[in-house]
Amino acid sequence: PPEALTYALQVGTEPDGNQIRSGAAPQGRGPVLDTGFVLGNLASGRYYWRVRAVDKGLLASEWSSESSFVVDVDKPVVDSLKVQPPVIVPGRRVNVIVNFRDEPAGMDNSKSPQVSLLLAGGTTELQVEQVSFRGDLWIGSTEVEEPVAGGTLTVLVRGAADLNGNTMDPYQTVLAAPIAPG
Repeated sequence: PPEALTYALQVGTEPDGNQIRSGAAPQGRGPVLDTGFVLGNLASGRYYWRVRAVDKGLLASEWSSESSFVVDVDKPVVDSLKVQPPVIVPGRRVNVIVNFRDEPAGMDNSKSPQVSLLLAGGTTELQVEQVSFRGDLWIGSTEVEEPVAGGTLTVLVRGAADLNGNTMDPYQTVLAAPIAPG
């Protein structure tokens, strides 16, 4: 029979850390037949791990080179939103700037969110076209063509996703929206 071997696994939330699994060698294990280990219920973040072999006399090899992996179970959220200019003039462009927050994976810039405006007294959403989407910053623009009542402006953001496929919950905010004559 093969010599009895086991392994020690160390997992932490920082380099050389052992906050998740200490790396102490388990005793009484038999021959290593499986090299997998399952960690469950980890929060979003980057984790660092390394492993070493331990023989039946409890002599251990050197630790392997440290590697890392990312767990991402958090959905992206809107961190801040701005509409420019602050006074809406019919016949002119309105820009919408959305900053997303998503750790640790970051935003998937190939999947543009749907951003729309609902002007005071209106019933139809005005679609905002993407101008740029880099990193966590999305910029879009649209033109307000019809005169509208002043008061409020509702901004809706849907469909943004991070690099691990987590899709944001729909976001909606109401802003003061002074309207100037065109």
